[in-house]
Amino acid sequence: GDLKVAVEKYSHRDLVFIDTAGRSPRNELQMKELVGLVEEVEPDEIILVLSATTKNEDLWEIYKRFNLIKIDKIIFTKLDETSCYGPILNIIHKTKKRLSYVTNGQNVPDDIELLDDVGLAQLIVGDDSEL
Repeated sequence: GDLKVAVEKYSHRDLVFIDTAGRSPRNELQMKELVGLVEEVEPDEIILVLSATTKNEDLWEIYKRFNLIKIDKIIFTKLDETSCYGPILNIIHKTKKRLSYVTNGQNVPDDIELLDDVGLAQLIVGDDSEL
């Protein structure tokens, strides 16, 4: 009930973000709680946050487990902690979900960026001078 009250309190805002950090996709109880939260607030959009340092296979498993709440878009974090960006393209292609944002550091909101198709291609082929 507190969550719904909090969302209503900020309903005049353009965007209200609800962070469910710390949910393990392998913990069935936490996943059931997450489904309950989503059903309670009925969000307009659900964005899955993934780490760019995660292996391909693990990204796919995480996506499949979290998609029970019907993911709309994906954010990739920790671009500054890897030099291997192919998994980003792989998961975007495999899931057919749009890449929403990426993060490239610890300074919020300064290190949150939009990354279009050209930017993603530049990142993958090693030309990140424009990012």
